[in-house]
Amino acid sequence: MNKNLQLNINIGTNKKYKLIFFLLLFIFFTPIFLAAQPSLLDTKGKDFWLTFIPNFHGNGATEDSLYIYVSSAVPTSGQINYKDYNGFQYTQKFDITDPSKIYVFRLMFYDFELRGYNPGGGFWSRNQSEKIAPQTFHVTSDSDVTVYALSEAVFTADAFIVLPSRVLGFEYLILSYNSDGRTNTNSRTPSQFSIVAIEDSTEVLIKPTAATYVNGITPFTLKLSKGDAFLVQAAFDKGEVNPDLTGTDVTSNKPIAIFSGHQRATLPYDLTGPSLSRDCLIEQLQPFDTWGKDAFIVPVAQPPGVMKKGNDLFRILAAYDSTNISINGTFIVTLDKGGFYEGNAERCSVINADRPISIALYKKTSGDGSSGSTFNLGDPFMMIIPPREQFLNNYRFISVQAWGTDNIGNYGTIYKNQYVTLIAQDTTIKSIILDGSPVDPNKFIKIPFSNGYSYANLAVGDNVHDLSSNGNVGLFIYGYGEAVSYGYVGGMNFKPINFKPPTINSVDSCYLKYGYSYPANVAELPVFSLIPDSVDNVILSISPYDLSTRGHTYNAKLIDNRKDGSFTLTAIDSFGVKTKKSFDIPGYTVALNNNILVDTIPVVNVNIRKKFHYCFPLNLTNYGKFIHEVNSLKFSNPAVFSLTINPPFEISPKSNIGFNVCFYSDIDTVYTDTLQITGECGERSLLALNFNVITKPSKPDISKISDSCNSKFNLTITDSTMFDYGIKDLTIVTSQNCDIVTKLFTAPLIKLDVNIQDARKDAIYKLIAIDSIGNSNDIIDTIQGFTIAFDSFGDISRTINLGNVTIGSMQCDSVDILNYGILPFTFSDIHFIRNIAFSIPQSQLPFSILPGEKKSFKICFRPDTVSIKPYKDSLYLGFNCVSNKLSVSGLGDVLIHEGTSQCDVPIKLTTNAIPKFFFIDGIYPNPVNSTGKIIIGTPDENRLILKIFNISGKEMQNQASLNLHPGIYEAYINVDNFPEGYYTLVVHSSTQIFVKQFFILK
Repeated sequence: MNKNLQLNINIGTNKKYKLIFFLLLFIFFTPIFLAAQPSLLDTKGKDFWLTFIPNFHGNGATEDSLYIYVSSAVPTSGQINYKDYNGFQYTQKFDITDPSKIYVFRLMFYDFELRGYNPGGGFWSRNQSEKIAPQTFHVTSDSDVTVYALSEAVFTADAFIVLPSRVLGFEYLILSYNSDGRTNTNSRTPSQFSIVAIEDSTEVLIKPTAATYVNGITPFTLKLSKGDAFLVQAAFDKGEVNPDLTGTDVTSNKPIAIFSGHQRATLPYDLTGPSLSRDCLIEQLQPFDTWGKDAFIVPVAQPPGVMKKGNDLFRILAAYDSTNISINGTFIVTLDKGGFYEGNAERCSVINADRPISIALYKKTSGDGSSGSTFNLGDPFMMIIPPREQFLNNYRFISVQAWGTDNIGNYGTIYKNQYVTLIAQDTTIKSIILDGSPVDPNKFIKIPFSNGYSYANLAVGDNVHDLSSNGNVGLFIYGYGEAVSYGYVGGMNFKPINFKPPTINSVDSCYLKYGYSYPANVAELPVFSLIPDSVDNVILSISPYDLSTRGHTYNAKLIDNRKDGSFTLTAIDSFGVKTKKSFDIPGYTVALNNNILVDTIPVVNVNIRKKFHYCFPLNLTNYGKFIHEVNSLKFSNPAVFSLTINPPFEISPKSNIGFNVCFYSDIDTVYTDTLQITGECGERSLLALNFNVITKPSKPDISKISDSCNSKFNLTITDSTMFDYGIKDLTIVTSQNCDIVTKLFTAPLIKLDVNIQDARKDAIYKLIAIDSIGNSNDIIDTIQGFTIAFDSFGDISRTINLGNVTIGSMQCDSVDILNYGILPFTFSDIHFIRNIAFSIPQSQLPFSILPGEKKSFKICFRPDTVSIKPYKDSLYLGFNCVSNKLSVSGLGDVLIHEGTSQCDVPIKLTTNAIPKFFFIDGIYPNPVNSTGKIIIGTPDENRLILKIFNISGKEMQNQASLNLHPGIYEAYINVDNFPEGYYTLVVHSSTQIFVKQFFILK
């Protein structure tokens, strides 16, 4: 703050003058706000994370699959990294050379979909509900792509667009649907959602609106690592028949992805009928800060033959308390945060809110079993409806397709009817181009109460589509198959919807800061909250809300003036728009390096000879974040103590200024003084000095420095303190296995070189240094040599052959090691260079050997592969750049065993290698005519059970039990007595289950 500027203000109690004062401060201190144009954030990107929430899988479920579709406007490459139930990682690379084609990734759901409550599918015993799970997918690409996903099971499916990582947020409210809690317990399916973390150390807080299986209705927290998934399902055993997780609040400290919906919904959930068809619901939820206030609900194209019962629905979810909802210009309801309103989606609705909302459309159930309607085209799906504010003017999207068997056994494409719904301003309809052709304006229908908007439902084909327009257009994509459907938004902008944020101002003074928060201008909403955060070394007080200023004042003062302080304030207006601003308060952070934050200043005690000019260095440091001025730096007795630096001067943050403190006295006495520093805001004591002027002789001192190999040593003998009188004589008494050369000889300083003659022997020397008044110092040193040999003195290398060893087994041998020196040795880390087949029992370490001791050392050989050429490796024992070498070799021998399993399944057990992990390869050939072969690899003893199921899930009588040693094997299955068709082989090991599908063709 400018010290020449003085501001004296007296404020009375009159609110009128008080308001004028704050308006003046507003004008004087308010900076110019430059509106930054946000970069376009939409559904295209180069980095995506997803997971698949549980679908409903019937017995067998051999065709149930997970799909990921990738489309691009330009040729590109990428990869999909994913993990299964056991955490095993996989990678699938892809290339899109023709942008008109879709890359389709498909795999069986079994180990890659999250597993939750699903008694119909029999997975409850391996349930992952409210457990951290590994089954996530990470899609990356070189260029921008759009990613879609489809969970396809028999007569239950839904698809969703995957949002790029760059648009993910920190807070979400769940949009789901009521659980299906019918009395038939094998059909109960829950409301559910899952979380995917895209960064390590992601902390999440969940506040459920319905009881969950583990935590019930109680809020709970969890910590996720990058690539973790976390499934939450509504619980049926907590008192509700149709619990619904809609409105659940999920917040995190790092961006997360949320996938929400329902395992298999009847829609509406209270429909009745003899055999209601159902479908799973899945959507990825949009970030909280991209919600809008205006949206359209229009009737989507209906599938042929859909039953008359029920109707399509929509839900409006509120982000804040006291959110007023109007439909078609009429006020409908006021919602609090997490509350929702449900309406009929089969008629046009223009929705307006005064605070952010999120909307989802729910397609109804298509059949109830009457008159054969169970397999009508279509069934429930869930689709997020983008706010009008987030429409785009061009899209590249796909209509997904999957393959499976219909209700009469025919195999082919699943989705028979594909549609898009467009919402556009009337003035831009003629400019809309779909797949290179203008859209017929006559296909559009006016939306009442919309102020010039219309919609159109258009039939389209499979694969990639392009749409462009002169104005922004809303786009919905959906398709119908037999008792199945999907739906998702075609794309949207993710521009944060915000208003002018509140302002937080500040005024600085010594060690304190004060100011206030207020609306950005008189037209903006009042600042109802001013919340502190990250307060460090500051006492912070905030006034209650002041009606006259429409905001708050605050005052912040340093707790310790020697440290900088900081704090953060978040101002929130009545709409929830936030301004977060951080402040620093400079402390006086200039001190000596050894006196930064000590409560008692350090004391320098010096004994010194009289008439001796003595100087010692000090370092002045600025350990803070701000430039500081040093106005004075002084002692009270400058005749005795003096400085080699002259204030005033400035010192920058994180920098140092060196100077010397000097002393001289010609009498024997005691001097005390204190070094004081003065800055902009006060004075501080840095150092206390106590100097005792005396005469006190001492012995010569010695220091030693060696090279990296301890083969050459530099000795320095000194007698140079203020009390010393200089070296008079130096005698070399002993020099064993070393040469001693004098490089410099003066009274205060002698420099010597000690050169070791033989690094494999110990060296000893003895020196006597005498000063000019007879004080002497005997200098004796022993320098250890590398006195280690194999078997006998001088044996520094050795070769050992451990012979032929059957793979998987271990052969050990020993070598004698001798210490012929006078000092003990301890080796903490001894290992082979390659350290693959040859090893050292770690129980021998640390390996210590006394002087004159010969000690046995064991080495072992365990080959894992049959070898023609010997395995070879080397072990080096080293010390001071000298080493001894032990060379080892050995051959891996084959393990052979042939026989049959417990059920007479022939096996060929010729093992040339032992695998690193357990695996089961596919059935060969496939289709199988008579006999199929399976390749099995196990690194450990293992017992396998093989079972075969037909397409109906019936277990066939042919099964086998195999007891395997470590190795790679061939096993055979005989299917002569099986009819043609699809079959599933299930292999149970002691820790895993593998599923392999095959076809029998006679």
